[in-house]
Amino acid sequence: MDASSAIPDGPPSRPLLGWFVIYALWLAALAALLTILLSGTGWSWQAWRHDFWGQFRSTNWDIKLTIYVLYLSVAMTFTFLNTSVVVSILAMHQAGIASNILGPQNDSYALALLLTVLLVGGLGAIASTIANLTDYHIYMLIFRSRRVARVRETHLYHVAARWFAKSPFGLLLAFNILPIPVDVARILAVASRYPLAPFALSNFLGRFVRYGAVAAITFWLGEKYGWIAPVGLLAVAVVLILLKLAKSLLSRRRQRSMETS
Repeated sequence: MDASSAIPDGPPSRPLLGWFVIYALWLAALAALLTILLSGTGWSWQAWRHDFWGQFRSTNWDIKLTIYVLYLSVAMTFTFLNTSVVVSILAMHQAGIASNILGPQNDSYALALLLTVLLVGGLGAIASTIANLTDYHIYMLIFRSRRVARVRETHLYHVAARWFAKSPFGLLLAFNILPIPVDVARILAVASRYPLAPFALSNFLGRFVRYGAVAAITFWLGEKYGWIAPVGLLAVAVVLILLKLAKSLLSRRRQRSMETS
């Protein structure tokens, strides 16, 4: 039996509302934590406008990491927020995440690199997994539409579903490691009712590898060449965002042409 024949008709049975409540509570908890951490710090938007990088360097590591987790938690398919640039900026040697935690008495480069990779990669992977799980449930809501559900009847979908069914975990893992601007594997996971637990695990492992690699490269380059790593990733991010927007516009045009034909 192929993957497409296993897809039941009708609306999804998963309690969607429950996940969105959990997601809202997660964001509220992060916002509350950030408010507590910021209280008494004397932050000033005017100071940030005049000296952004100076303020960034002097900000406590726990505030930086909380903002980082909050940002990545809302960096979903539908928000078009880039993650690699934020990962790179936070992992820079000049950002001081590891040195703030270890203290000036510990100047071990290897330990600072390891701590940066674990914190930036691990926390980023958790936050992105939560964002991708929200994507998963949003796509489930979209598939409630009969018009969208008709995609399952097309030949192209059946071919893609068979391709996905050969190695769903491996494909999801690869799509999370590589900065691919098209969310084919994630959409197929939802359409084929791929279980939530391995979906979340593949997201976490893939994002940990991606963010950990970006953090390690940035930490090394940042010490030698300053801002070259985040600036380079920013350029890549702009290209990826443009590709996503182009894909979205093309899909809308195709849908309109199908409706009018």
